[in-house]
Amino acid sequence: TILLAATAAYLKGTVTTSMQTKDDGKLTIALSGAAVSGTLSGDTTPSASDTTNTMGEYALTSLAIGTWDLKVTLTGYKAGTAQSAAWIAGNPDATDLDIELTPETADLTGVVADGSDVAQSGATVKLFFTLGTTKYLIAETTTDVDGKYTFSGLGTADYDVEASITVSDVESTGSASVTHVGPTASTADITVSPPAAD
Repeated sequence: TILLAATAAYLKGTVTTSMQTKDDGKLTIALSGAAVSGTLSGDTTPSASDTTNTMGEYALTSLAIGTWDLKVTLTGYKAGTAQSAAWIAGNPDATDLDIELTPETADLTGVVADGSDVAQSGATVKLFFTLGTTKYLIAETTTDVDGKYTFSGLGTADYDVEASITVSDVESTGSASVTHVGPTASTADITVSPPAAD
């Protein structure tokens, strides 16, 4: 009988999520802080774990050779699972086991008002997400008669919300930032003001 060393195998990869932009582009976003646990097929409890770094990367090392079931959890996202045979170090066929999580969703609402707290009907409200150094437009809407706006079914992320309205050829603008964690609804009210006088 030949016994294989329990330290001869590993699994590694990246945990991501995706987001659609207003122009139908797809963003791939690395998720940091995700908990990755591995259970050897046939076992009932996990025996390996790691937490993704700022690049969304994880590595499970010192694994027994065999098939592993992986589970990934992160607040604001549905749990993700995957299965793979662990790779022996130096195997030229080794590939990363990447896992994409689906975000929990919820509405983001708010009211756009001026400095006197008067609700602004018909204001344009834009939702942005910044990836790296690039800011992407995710969605756009207009406030109702009560100055309220709604972005429905948003996934977990940090967003910037910008509002603008033009009255008598004078544009008033304002913005807010919000950490939105589904499935809990979020609120971001915005105060708009005209440009400062010269």
